[in-house]
Amino acid sequence: MPTVADLGYPRLASEGFYSFYAPARTPAATIDMLNREIRAVIEAPEMKQKLLGLGQEAQTSTPAKLRDYQNKAIVAFTASMKAAGVELE
Repeated sequence: MPTVADLGYPRLASEGFYSFYAPARTPAATIDMLNREIRAVIEAPEMKQKLLGLGQEAQTSTPAKLRDYQNKAIVAFTASMKAAGVELE
């Protein structure tokens, strides 16, 4: 099966990711505790192996880094849709 680059789109890239969210106005201390506990589970060697077996690469981050990642992804996606002439209906 040819890759996307082989099909003539060498710069086309896409990533998927999973993340956890909490309701707006959740106290920062609660967010920090949830992040710490979720990271501990995901970073455990047995969980990393289980995820690899499912074809997933376990990566953890912080709420601030997730926000920055998502903001950059929105800007990039918006620019690519505009460049392709896609318009909302």
